[in-house]
Amino acid sequence: IEQFRNRRRQVRDELGIELANEIRELRQKSEPSVEDYERIIECLHQIEALYGPNPLIPPEPVLKVSVLIRLWPSQPVSLDITEKRAPISWRTTQHEGKTPIDDCLGRYIPTAASILLYAPEIIDASEDLGISPNDLADLVELHEAAHAVVHLGSDADLRTLSVETLSSFDDGRSVSPLHETLAQLLVWHCIRDTHLSASFDLLNASQPPEYTTWIDFRDVPLEQVRGFLVALRKNQVVPTIEAFRRLTLGV
Repeated sequence: IEQFRNRRRQVRDELGIELANEIRELRQKSEPSVEDYERIIECLHQIEALYGPNPLIPPEPVLKVSVLIRLWPSQPVSLDITEKRAPISWRTTQHEGKTPIDDCLGRYIPTAASILLYAPEIIDASEDLGISPNDLADLVELHEAAHAVVHLGSDADLRTLSVETLSSFDDGRSVSPLHETLAQLLVWHCIRDTHLSASFDLLNASQPPEYTTWIDFRDVPLEQVRGFLVALRKNQVVPTIEAFRRLTLGV
């Protein structure tokens, strides 16, 4: 827990330079497209959030997912870790079958825009899976951060999703395949070429079906995933796994 809370997150200047360079490259195009200009607007919003009078610097995992999918969080997202046991016990449910990440290892609370990790459950799970507790904590952070960005990430017109829209995913199912597919897919893109990929595979093998459907979409370009999230913000698509499958895979 001490290592978790002392981790350095001084990334503002590096991100600011990256965004400025992207704007410069887009402006230097001989014939910028409408999408290029929309991206310039997004970059300017992000720079304003970084360097404005009340800088909005998300926790590192939220930042990673935001940069990946190009949807900047519209409000601060808190991230903390607790020594309390989770509502769902890793060890108890592992005896019964698959154990979900959410409400066991961590959770995202939309009404509070907060992420909470459960240290005792992460330690138990890391021992059972044979992976580093720090690596597992990183994966859980990213999973919950992905939920936060799906919810609060803003497009070029500063649109986000409401808590009510989130609760309506997949017609209000208690465990939404669309929610978990988007989260796991974004995590996979964040870690696919890193040392966390092996740990992610081990964690994924212990998950219920709603958390493994993402595999069907791993070859879908991120721009299509982003397009679906933007369309959700415009109320142009229904928030179901069937709609996501139809619009990205054509089936």
